[in-house]
Amino acid sequence: MKGSKPHKGVPDFISKEDLASKVGILKNAITNIINTEDVDNSHNKYYKTIGKFRRYVEDNVLYQKEECTFANKPVYEYLDEEDWVMLHTILQKYKAGLILLRAEAMRILNKLGNKLMINAAYASSRMWRVFVQECFKKHGGRMFKHISQEDKAYIPVTNDEANTYGVDPSHHLEMHASQWENRWHRAVDFINKAIHNLLMRILQLAKADRDIDNTLDVEKYDNSTKGYPKDTRGGDVWTCTDLKRLPIEGKKLMAEGMEMPPKKLAQPIQNLINLQAILGKPTGGTRTVCKTPMLYRMTLRGRGEVAEWESIMSAASEDFDMSGKGKSALVASAYRGLQAEIYKYTEEQVIGVFHDFEKFFDIVDLEVLMNKAIELQFPIIDLLVTMLQHMAPRVIQCDGFCSRAIITNTSILAGCKHSVALTRVLFLTGMQKICIDKPLVAT
Repeated sequence: MKGSKPHKGVPDFISKEDLASKVGILKNAITNIINTEDVDNSHNKYYKTIGKFRRYVEDNVLYQKEECTFANKPVYEYLDEEDWVMLHTILQKYKAGLILLRAEAMRILNKLGNKLMINAAYASSRMWRVFVQECFKKHGGRMFKHISQEDKAYIPVTNDEANTYGVDPSHHLEMHASQWENRWHRAVDFINKAIHNLLMRILQLAKADRDIDNTLDVEKYDNSTKGYPKDTRGGDVWTCTDLKRLPIEGKKLMAEGMEMPPKKLAQPIQNLINLQAILGKPTGGTRTVCKTPMLYRMTLRGRGEVAEWESIMSAASEDFDMSGKGKSALVASAYRGLQAEIYKYTEEQVIGVFHDFEKFFDIVDLEVLMNKAIELQFPIIDLLVTMLQHMAPRVIQCDGFCSRAIITNTSILAGCKHSVALTRVLFLTGMQKICIDKPLVAT
């Protein structure tokens, strides 16, 4: 794709323009030799044998190694032995004083340039074919990332909307901060009081549950970091790679720190900030995804209570939840398509009604959410730790710049490990009641 940079592990499929540029570097190196006047002294030793001539050309090209390499081979390697002999013969005759042969040398050089382009284009195409075949043998993830670049071009949001640099980004950040503050913070006193009372109630319930095992040893620490696919820094500035590389003594200390929130029933003050990266949407507008502190992420990954709760709830929502653990949205879509096809052949009518929620995570009522979580026996310690993080101040991030902190009393975080489980808390009882009368309803 024009203008696209291949992802890591994807071979560079070179355009004709790139090939012409790279071949041109080799042609210029040889042309410089042909045009050298001081044949008898400084350069004559390079032309006595084909080997010396070839090494001299290679030395002139090697200093531009990156520019002169494609399909994993230096450009001069696409010349075979006959090409070198021909070039050397023409060059020797030209240096011997046959000036008229200069045009012949340049003609042959251009011919070889065209041959180079054909050979290199074939080699590049072959690399791409092999790469695609290898991807098909696996899952094709790397290839998908490459070919979907244009489809995802809407995602990055930058401060320099007018393509000008050096402009103060604070106005752009404030625009986004004000927009999201209107969704995340409702300036009503009774809401804050109700949420405070609920948090205190959850705290009391969590204190009664503190006898369960909340230890996080080095083994659980390693299991948390193992296979974690993201390395984005949260407010604590740690990356998963940093955590993996710690020596054993450092891991022990870090594990002790990560088990403190469930034990002390409080989040450390350093964790109580959420970086909200602004991303574009294909239909226009923006959305945010949260980069929670890395230690908070690893703490959740080291605990299994919420996963056990989800397994129990999955059994209760088996009839309508098509997106639960172990389910496939593709299978659900195929099933709907099969139903529609059967109805068509039986000459019956079928109608599908789809509901979507705009900014769903950003409009969640925390009072309703916490009441329902208590009612459905969501793991209480995890609920407390999670809600403290979700209600922490949020900072909009755009193009590497940060806005002012935004106080929140509405919404849950897109990007938190427990957010999907919290949405099931909201929907479970309501969907169960609906499915009694409407068994074909599904989520």
